[in-house]
Amino acid sequence: MDDDSTNLTRQELYERVWSTPATKLAKEFGISDVALGKICKKLNIPKPYPGYWQQLAVGRRVHKEKLPPIKQGEVG
Repeated sequence: MDDDSTNLTRQELYERVWSTPATKLAKEFGISDVALGKICKKLNIPKPYPGYWQQLAVGRRVHKEKLPPIKQGEVG
């Protein structure tokens, strides 16, 4: 049985979100960037702030938000 779904841990998704722009990452997963944003919100995964990728591209120092712990009752 072929299964095209991608299974990532919360930590793995966090790492991917901070290493690849959302539009490109969403395309890899076969979903929209809006859907990716909703998944991140549901799992309490912070996303790069506006301008993050541009600052990174020109060699500026950027701030990567830490992955907060899962709160009790949160999906994860």
